[in-house]
Amino acid sequence: MPSRDDLIDTLNWTTERLSNRVWSVSLGVLATTFAYIVESSRSDGEPFLLPAQVAGPAALALLALLCDLLQYYVAQRQEIALLKQMKADGSDALPYPKDLRYRLRAIFYNAKIALAIFAVGWLVIVSAVRTGMLL
Repeated sequence: MPSRDDLIDTLNWTTERLSNRVWSVSLGVLATTFAYIVESSRSDGEPFLLPAQVAGPAALALLALLCDLLQYYVAQRQEIALLKQMKADGSDALPYPKDLRYRLRAIFYNAKIALAIFAVGWLVIVSAVRTGMLL
């Protein structure tokens, strides 16, 4: 049976892994969209997908990366404020206040995961339609 400390360690590990995967997936979507635009699989030089067809997935991937950045920025600001409050109070520990920064951290965390998933899904669908595998 896992202890509270074990669960916290596992949660920290999985949270870090998810954040890393968001970066990997988002950059992969961006690289793929650019490759599709540049790569010409036809003799007439037409790209595999037009920029308009991959703009949506690319935008979602960029938004996922932005949410990742904002999540960590808000976390840093919150932690600096807590350290200042600890110093002013002369305490060694304080609970995280459930303020706007706390909620924004969760919002940005969940948004970056959702945006990365939707970016991949959209790119897969557009690619499948282009190749005739779908519709």
